Amino acid sequence: MEKYPNARYLFRFECEPEVLYFELKEFLRDNGYNFEIMGDKLPTLNEKVLEDLKNDRIIFTIRDIRTWLCKDSTIRTYITSQDIVPTVIDYCSYFLKSFLLPDVLHIRMEDIIYKNQKIIELIGNFLNVDLLAYSREWWTKVKNFEANHPKNVLGWQKFHYTSSMEPKKEDTITILNSHHFWDSLLPIFDKYYQNVNGSFKPEEIFKDIKELKDLIKFSPVSLKEVFKSYKSSRLGASKNAINQTKLEIIINRLRIIIGSILIKLLISYLRREVNRVLLRKDLIMIFLCFQDF
Repeated sequence: MEKYPNARYLFRFECEPEVLYFELKEFLRDNGYNFEIMGDKLPTLNEKVLEDLKNDRIIFTIRDIRTWLCKDSTIRTYITSQDIVPTVIDYCSYFLKSFLLPDVLHIRMEDIIYKNQKIIELIGNFLNVDLLAYSREWWTKVKNFEANHPKNVLGWQKFHYTSSMEPKKEDTITILNSHHFWDSLLPIFDKYYQNVNGSFKPEEIFKDIKELKDLIKFSPVSLKEVFKSYKSSRLGASKNAINQTKLEIIINRLRIIIGSILIKLLISYLRREVNRVLLRKDLIMIFLCFQDF
């Protein structure tokens, strides 16, 4: 909004996505940026999004559940250090339901790293756009946009350090423990993850989702129970940025602890108040009985 204050009207309450992007495309065209294709990133596990976007062309990126669970941001957001089960069910169910979309391209994060040019070509073919002409050493070009360019005004590069790095390695390394939860989960997850370009019948997908939902019987399962070790790092981040992330994790954990303590104190207080009211009621009843006597 700082660079384009007259764009405020676009982001009005309850504006439908297809209307927003169409109007945004026109707005940018009128400001000298005539983009052929408009896209957005929607990091969510909300299945309603899949329904809302079913008529759009979707690039669905997916990460291996065995590393995604141990990312600092995942632990911080979903508290997977305490119990991974509800988050795993949501994550995998969302993934499986994406195979019901009529126009979707699934891309594995690991393939973006190790097969980068092939994936860029695949995405270009999906969008009917020649991306290879712009993709050579793309990580050196991210900061080259002019100040008012739409891809620059959001400042997303400040937080996505790997956008300026050649993709070479993953940010998270894990070693799994033997666990019955993995035995039940991984055959379902890998069936789709190892075949992201495959086609699955709706009844098969819903059957597998039901089996995923049934995994709630394992809850709670902590990270330490299912991983021998895990290590996650913010590739390309400065020491200050890493320290800031650690501070955010500590603050988040303190909030959880303090919140739990406050809830216990509130319950204890309410119990005392209820007992006090009940005792007062009993005393009044006794007094009234003596009056009648």
